[in-house]
Amino acid sequence: MFGNRPGSTHVLYLTSIFVFLILASSLLELFSNKKKSASRELTNNKFVNLPGIYVLISVLSLGVFYCQEVLSILYSIFMSGQGLSQKLEYLVRFIFYILTQEENSIYYPLSSVIQTLLAYLVYKKVRSSITNNHITAQSYLIVFTLGLLTTLGVGFYNYYYPGILNTLRPIDPLVNPGGVEFRLQSFFGHSGWFAEYVTLVVPSILVLLLLKLSFKFRAFLIVFILLISEFALILSYQRGAWLSYPITLFVIWSAIYCFYIFEKNKFDNSNKITFLTVLKSSFVKILFSIPITVILSLSLIWAVSKFELVEGRSFHGLWSYSDRFKQISNTSDRTKFFNAGLKLGMLHPILGAGSESFSLQYEKEFYKETGRYYKEIDLPLHGSAHNVFMQTFSGKGVLGLFSLLLILLSCIKAGYRAINNPNISRDKLIICLFSFCFSCSFLIYGQVQEVFYVQSLQYLFFIFLGISLASSPEYFKLEFLEKNKSFIYPVIFLLFIVHNVLEYPNGTLDKISGCYSNEIDTTTGSSFLWCSPRASIINPASELMLEVPISNKEQVSFLVKGTDNSGNEILKESFKIKAGEKRKLENLTASNLEITTDSAFYANGDKRALSFIVR
Repeated sequence: MFGNRPGSTHVLYLTSIFVFLILASSLLELFSNKKKSASRELTNNKFVNLPGIYVLISVLSLGVFYCQEVLSILYSIFMSGQGLSQKLEYLVRFIFYILTQEENSIYYPLSSVIQTLLAYLVYKKVRSSITNNHITAQSYLIVFTLGLLTTLGVGFYNYYYPGILNTLRPIDPLVNPGGVEFRLQSFFGHSGWFAEYVTLVVPSILVLLLLKLSFKFRAFLIVFILLISEFALILSYQRGAWLSYPITLFVIWSAIYCFYIFEKNKFDNSNKITFLTVLKSSFVKILFSIPITVILSLSLIWAVSKFELVEGRSFHGLWSYSDRFKQISNTSDRTKFFNAGLKLGMLHPILGAGSESFSLQYEKEFYKETGRYYKEIDLPLHGSAHNVFMQTFSGKGVLGLFSLLLILLSCIKAGYRAINNPNISRDKLIICLFSFCFSCSFLIYGQVQEVFYVQSLQYLFFIFLGISLASSPEYFKLEFLEKNKSFIYPVIFLLFIVHNVLEYPNGTLDKISGCYSNEIDTTTGSSFLWCSPRASIINPASELMLEVPISNKEQVSFLVKGTDNSGNEILKESFKIKAGEKRKLENLTASNLEITTDSAFYANGDKRALSFIVR
């Protein structure tokens, strides 16, 4: 129901919530008296392993040297000589530091993998809860629907009567300048992420067709939610949502007409009537209903504006939405992102440069003079590739891209199998239609947005997989995996070895932390040799910036000594800096500087973990 960009406190809230849910679910399973009843069909279904393969590829994309450096950081924490309580505090601070890194940080790939691993654990818990009859798949869809209605209701209220959400999330200054919510964003930090959430979750309302209520009332509820959802997407001004939503309208209207015929004629399994057969007979009605839904949604906006149904709120005419819709054909902005992601992916084709590392790699290869594509493509907003597939290719390579596409296309194929099966039960049909619609929306919207940029959407994706696989495993079969199951993992690990050989031919990697060999600052000519917690700078330095990004104490003590060429001490200064603060030393004349601290330091952006900056 909520989400913001990487590095925000929303990430910590989300992580805490799902860690709690995973632990609570594990305890419930431990003390539950119900016996496990997972079907052999689910256990033997190789598609079940596909999300795990995607997660494995995400982990392997970090590379052996990156993982080695992270282990060295953990080793330095536990070998720091501090007490156990201080070590644990240091570890917690380090984890929080990792999770709150922005997308251009050297630690962001690690942060994204941690979130992917947690999302995978949630996927397994959802799958387990359904197969062991603890929670039904329909219950999850009902929860999705309730979450959607809450997000829409609170979002509309805050849009027309601002104030209720301002303390929970900021107003995005880019799409909503001046602190006024022009584009609806609800609980989310950006209208685009809100639109992604709505587009992906709306298909869950198909579950309402299974309620034991009159058909007219069920149809009314579904159409009503369709209308207000489209109303919200129009107010979000997100072109990707406008392109993706028609497939949702088509699937849901198809389900309404088909279920009406099923119930009116009391079809059962003996009739051998498929969903596809009924769909063909109602095709004209479905095509007629879709534009009516759009017209009704636009009419709502016009009525609210024309008759001033909400006081104190400025409105824009329908022409503004029309102008925005015309911009759909203008793809030049997204094409640049696509090309940048493609170029970065080609530099690391097998496993990418590290999970979700587009922003970091873009600044390295396009902004810096030493980059392969210096100044070739200018992207002012390069937090992500604005394309989930190019983001995946640049970060996880061909293996990551192939596994993601295989998951989505298999879900679409499962939907097609379901509508052609005359013996399918209605609850499984609803799940397969939901899976089909979710995957199609993901494929379409993913062309213009990086869906996993906001972590709540990544969790949503894995929950969707858990629901689909556990409730209808017979429709999610992959013959390719069945025939080659003994070769998949050996091939992946072989390619992992090849990837590391190609990435690090000399067996070296820019260090993240630890002791360094003598290095030279190319901008100033100063050289430095440093090791946590001790550092030495050789050659003159006129300015020194000390920073404490994270510490096991509230304050870190520094001792700075300086000597001339003859070794005579000409500078000695000691002081303390609080965590998160900086201290600048200027007009330095010493030829050699030595910095000693009582703590260790970690990466600051792509500065290779320098706890000091020399100028």
